[in-house]
Amino acid sequence: MADVVESKKIVGKKKQKRPDGTDPARYKNLENLSYREWAWEFLRRNDDFIAECKRVDNCNQDEKQAVARQFELKEFKRYSEQYKGGSGSPRFKFSSISHWINFDCDNKKGRLARIRICPGQVVIRFNLASMIKDKKALEKQIRLAKQVVNKNLATYEKLINEEAKIHKHKCVNFGIYIRLLDYLAMNKSPLECAKLVYPNRTEQTDYYLRQYVKSPIEAAKKMASDGYIYLSILNGKPKGKGIPLEL
Repeated sequence: MADVVESKKIVGKKKQKRPDGTDPARYKNLENLSYREWAWEFLRRNDDFIAECKRVDNCNQDEKQAVARQFELKEFKRYSEQYKGGSGSPRFKFSSISHWINFDCDNKKGRLARIRICPGQVVIRFNLASMIKDKKALEKQIRLAKQVVNKNLATYEKLINEEAKIHKHKCVNFGIYIRLLDYLAMNKSPLECAKLVYPNRTEQTDYYLRQYVKSPIEAAKKMASDGYIYLSILNGKPKGKGIPLEL
């Protein structure tokens, strides 16, 4: 597999530069990438992740692991590594939780917590007061919470895989997305990106091209910011062949 796709040859310990959008050799074999491999390709184009990787280059392992946790990785892996790089394949984790708590005993009405429940999330409330009266209440509540999660986990897994089939994620679209991200990293304007990625549409007006590339750029940035997490839990790989490069 190439780096996104570079050849398998080992280049010593030299750090690989990210693809720049102009070299067809860097975008070969895209149709062979699994969803998990695509997740890595998008994460390694996340500007915040790139900046954090560079920041901890000379830091200890604890600092690097903090970056890994921030971006839902079990182990730190530098953005410049291929999927099967020196530190092994990236392993994504989903163990982070959020919590809200109220210690105001004088407020009998409690407080209103506005919580946005995003797709794939479940909110469970624990009662600390009952734990004071019954020391086994914590275990009971955790057991009940686990039952709730397990009951819905299989359903959610089935739903996201069905959703992937409905949306029919296409390799060609993902290929366009990563190439757009690479051009944007070169400080290309949206208009320049459109002309480079869609050369068969260059006869259109500049206004048309800016509008035409707007949605793909937004989708590409979304995949790099947090969409990669969704991709990492899908089975199989997107349909179709890689992008037809006209450079």
